[in-house]
Amino acid sequence: MDMRCAEYGDPHGANRQTSAHGLGEIQRACHCSTVDWIGPGLGLLGALIATGVGVTQWRKDRASAQFSEYNRRRAQALEELRECLVALELASRNETASLDDLKAGIRPINRRLIENRHLFDEGLEEAARGYVEALIAIHEQILAAPPDARFAWADTRIPEGDGTLSAAQYHFRKLTEYEFQIGEAIRTSWRGKPPKRR
Repeated sequence: MDMRCAEYGDPHGANRQTSAHGLGEIQRACHCSTVDWIGPGLGLLGALIATGVGVTQWRKDRASAQFSEYNRRRAQALEELRECLVALELASRNETASLDDLKAGIRPINRRLIENRHLFDEGLEEAARGYVEALIAIHEQILAAPPDARFAWADTRIPEGDGTLSAAQYHFRKLTEYEFQIGEAIRTSWRGKPPKRR
């Protein structure tokens, strides 16, 4: 016995046209209920995608804001460090600091490096310490040089010469390299680029 026909009151299958018509209605009913779910399903999927995109964008914006704040603080800390280094150099050039004063100036610079270690990479710490060491070496060698070398140092240059002046020129080149490295780190931080890591 055809169960579809029995379902519509025709146990012997005599009225197959009617049962076929009834089957079409069932299929249409099933199809309509599927179509009815597509709209809300797509709406839900769209809402989930929009939420995901929104959360991703929020995380990016938050990370960008945190990175900008990090770079701002790093640039400020580097500028303060550079100001300390330049103050020591000017004291040496103007002969307002003794060799002992310059050596004592290492302590506050080391303190700044320790306090801002989370903002400085190892290369910057080495550059700052190298700057002070080069400055002390120049100061020692200029003190041992003829008086005109002192005037030249006060004028931001070191005259050509042999012996102590040759050593002072070497240390002056190193000091200039360290100064450039620190200045480049400041410019990079203000531009919002990450520090170079080793």
